[in-house]
Amino acid sequence: MNKKKEILIIAILIIVEVGFIIIGGINKSYIHMDEAYSLGLASYDKTEIQANEDFYNNWHTKEYYEDYLAVNDDEKGNYGVVYENQKNDVHPPLYYLILRFAMGFSINHFSKWPGIIINIIIYILITLVMYQILQKLLKNEKNQKEKSMIIAFMSSITLASITTALYIRMYALATLNILIAVLLHIKLLESKEKNTKILVLIGISTLVRCINTLLLFILPRNAIYNIYIKIHKTKGIQKSNKLHYNNGNKWNNIINNMAVFNKAYVFWVQRARRNR
Repeated sequence: MNKKKEILIIAILIIVEVGFIIIGGINKSYIHMDEAYSLGLASYDKTEIQANEDFYNNWHTKEYYEDYLAVNDDEKGNYGVVYENQKNDVHPPLYYLILRFAMGFSINHFSKWPGIIINIIIYILITLVMYQILQKLLKNEKNQKEKSMIIAFMSSITLASITTALYIRMYALATLNILIAVLLHIKLLESKEKNTKILVLIGISTLVRCINTLLLFILPRNAIYNIYIKIHKTKGIQKSNKLHYNNGNKWNNIINNMAVFNKAYVFWVQRARRNR
């Protein structure tokens, strides 16, 4: 398959994929509580609308709640509220900063489309990254490109994928982050010698994952360990591309302890939020 035909087919598949998500978006008739929190944390001057003194024991109009879900004229360009809300909440700020930027195109009224459009862009990238991963996994197969295209496309139009694309939360971005990490680690394993560029990209992707959602704090342990193995493979730590854990190796112990710390951190944050 020549390059032009490959690009054309991928473009058509992505257009179809986006069409499915848009149809779902048109028919999206409600927002989940967590989606309301996404919009509020990205735009409101408090972490919760319930924190207003007049919230309880009063009848409110729809404009009262719309004010919580939208960016108003006097709030344009004020990204400091995103930092303040995340400082007082539990989630890292990256997704909320992106959402706040998108909400700036829908001033003074609530709209579901800024969040959905963000996820449409993310899912286009997810499909492209998945296509690259599949090409590497199926490199010894016949009709490798065709199979990779079909699987990447089908994975992006499943009920789970469409639902995630319509859900105004950080999980589509988290999916993209994980797939980029997978692709980079595959490239690292394929490289025959230390590749500084890939190692730097893995470091950057790890940082991005950590400032998107706290649940991905666990993953850097695996990234650090794989990088350590790759750098020191000539010393016999890696054999036949299999990871061998040596209880006597101080680096193994350090990295495993990091994993325990990460899991303990997530548990502590979740417990702190419940007791807030």
